[in-house]
Amino acid sequence: MSGLTTAASIWSAAGVGLACGGRLFQAAAITMVAILLIQVVLRFFEHRFFAHHLPSTITLRVAKGVGRITEIERFVLASHLPLRGLRLRVGRAEDRIELALGNAHEAAVLTLLASLGVVDGVRTVVYRGSGNRPFTNDERDSLNDAFDTGEVAEQSVA
Repeated sequence: MSGLTTAASIWSAAGVGLACGGRLFQAAAITMVAILLIQVVLRFFEHRFFAHHLPSTITLRVAKGVGRITEIERFVLASHLPLRGLRLRVGRAEDRIELALGNAHEAAVLTLLASLGVVDGVRTVVYRGSGNRPFTNDERDSLNDAFDTGEVAEQSVA
């Protein structure tokens, strides 16, 4: 399920508005502070303990050529990773393929990244994990160093 927080926030704002309309300003203020605290605290816990539920994405930039997208598809299917979605963006000189992955083990994803990095015509491979930190195929051998860099990596278009 998604959108429950947004729906609950809308209903809460309506309730605070009704309280203000009924001149219950103190109750409205206390409720508003409680709502904000709940939103901030629960968001922290959600990202801290349930980050594995967030989708991971792989973005590929591929030079135009016959059979390249088919070869990439073969590697993705062979990896048996849960695929939530695929988006193909066609460009003049190159295509961009964006893969949204489901709940997957990092080792399996890194194996797929290594496989995709050697496909003929693949120019860049960017992995954005559930922590939203992008890993390129050049970083897969030194994951510890990847977390220490302050460089800005290529952003996914998803």
